[in-house]
Amino acid sequence: MNNLLILAIATVIFTLPLIVWRLLFEDSGFAGLPLLALGLLILSGTVSQRLSLNRARLAVALRPETWLRGVLTGMVGAVFTGLGLLFIALPVLAWTALSAGRPEQLALSALCIASGGTCVFSGRWVAAHFQPAYVRSYTVFTGTLAPVAVFLPIMIWINWTMVEYPVDYAQMGFLEALQYGLDRGPRLSGPDAAVMRFFQSADSLKLWLVHRFEDSALPGLLFSLHSALVVVIFARCFVAVTDFLRHMTRGTP
Repeated sequence: MNNLLILAIATVIFTLPLIVWRLLFEDSGFAGLPLLALGLLILSGTVSQRLSLNRARLAVALRPETWLRGVLTGMVGAVFTGLGLLFIALPVLAWTALSAGRPEQLALSALCIASGGTCVFSGRWVAAHFQPAYVRSYTVFTGTLAPVAVFLPIMIWINWTMVEYPVDYAQMGFLEALQYGLDRGPRLSGPDAAVMRFFQSADSLKLWLVHRFEDSALPGLLFSLHSALVVVIFARCFVAVTDFLRHMTRGTP
């Protein structure tokens, strides 16, 4: 399949569940189902890519005659890597889809397209430098790291200068900020709403700390950590989806 077509399909598959989640979260108990489908695709892509890397490493590490070749397949490590990413990524994707404003949405959309494009179009360059068994792994690495290095400063700047806050956190106490976050959280029941309430409270406390210690280096540190987490998660997950589609359809390197 053509790489441009793979990138277009990955964009639709990745963004549509987030849009449905954002639009229907307050009105439907089934809004999280598309997110679960996206999570399964991210898990599949991560496990598939990690398994190929683990097998390449084991092929070098194990002797041809050892019985360990039938035991050490790399699957367990690949599954744990995929689940670890999913455990962190899915709540971050869900919360960002709900809370991001237009500047953040545009920046993250550009980040995803840049990440997927770097992944699918860097294959030939990577193949010229690495052994075939490692090409897939390093295209994923390149597709994640290079766009993150470009977009992280942009996201920090957006969070620092363009995001507006609904209240004056500097006039609140710690407990007031915590309660304000809880009050702004969703009133729905269920695990997805509970996770979103946690993120809302954490975001409220972050903003309280930023305003309370605005004359120190703390605001810049908090905004940088928040932006780094979001940028890395979006880039890595979009690359997982893009790489998985290319692998399944045998897209051009």
